[in-house]
This record gives sequence, C-alpha cells and structure tokens, in this order.
Amino acid sequence: MPTTTRKLRVVHTTRYTYDRPVERSAHELHLRPMGDGDQRVLSHTLTLDPAVPTAELDDAFGNRITRFEITSPYTALTISADSTVELLDADPLAFTKAEIRPAFPLVWTPREQAMIVPYLRPPG
Repeated sequence: MPTTTRKLRVVHTTRYTYDRPVERSAHELHLRPMGDGDQRVLSHTLTLDPAVPTAELDDAFGNRITRFEITSPYTALTISADSTVELLDADPLAFTKAEIRPAFPLVWTPREQAMIVPYLRPPG
C-alpha cells in the first residue's frame, strides 16, 4: 500500500480580558503539536500580547511546554498559536505494533518532584 501524506494547519487563539489590571501572572501552555512517527511539525509560531519572553521545555511524556510570566500590570492577554503538521496516512492499526510509552513517568522533572513531595510523605 503506498504511503501518502497530508498537511493540516491548526490555529488557536485564547483571549482574556479583565475588569481591573492583573499585577502579575505565570502561565504554562501546551499548544505545540508533538512530532512522532505519524506526524511531523512543519512550522509552529506562538504570539503573545503583551509580548513577553518565553521558555520551552519537555514534560515527562515528551510534550512541549511553553512557560512565561507577565510582571507588568495588564487588562488583556491574547495567546495565539499557528501550527502546520504533516500527517502520514498509514495503517490505522499501526499503533498496535508501536512501542508503548509508560503511563506513569519513571523520571520526574525537578518542578514535578517538588509538586508531588507533600503527597509522598506518610501522614504525620
């Protein structure tokens, strides 16, 4: 069976508006598509208004996370992501032959470790 591909463009926009200025906020986004054997990310752009620096990292499952902080007062926030992915039109049951990722991560990031520590201690 010949292998074909197709492209998809995914556009996402979220807008927040507030009655009074927000003094400071921290955000974590999961808007970048994941590339794997069946999908390739051809392009991805993220636009923030107000524009602020971002940091990117992968979580324990390999998902791309974008983090940012806004430290100046604002009354509106717009988050826009524009991605193009190429999909491989393959056997729909191919996942049955694929390597299975563990459902529970064996390695936690330092931030995740700090978050779960209170739940790992015996009640005292």
